[in-house]
Amino acid sequence: LAVATLGFNASSVHALPTALNSLYSAMLSKMTNGTGSITAATHELPQTELETAAIDAFVSVFASIMILIPFAFVAASFITPLVAERESGSKQLQFVAGVNSTIYWAASWTFDGLMYLAVLACTMA
Repeated sequence: LAVATLGFNASSVHALPTALNSLYSAMLSKMTNGTGSITAATHELPQTELETAAIDAFVSVFASIMILIPFAFVAASFITPLVAERESGSKQLQFVAGVNSTIYWAASWTFDGLMYLAVLACTMA
């Protein structure tokens, strides 16, 4: 009677059955002078509806996060030119030159809206 010690990775589900198959196949091969062997196969169980729903929910949340994070940067990018105009004094210069504040803000809003539509069109394409 032979005693064998098997070392296996306990975090791998199929490690122990594979190691046992290798051991028993080697023992059988030794007993039959290399003519016999054992073949083993493992198959995973089919997913339940609950598991499928959980995976679908995770994928949906992950996809929505990956889509929404860039939109936060897009919204923040509309403020940058306004702050730069305020810092450089070009906004005050335009008002001194006679630009109506309603026209200034309408132009800014129109440009931001068109840029957002461009980003939206690229996202939906």
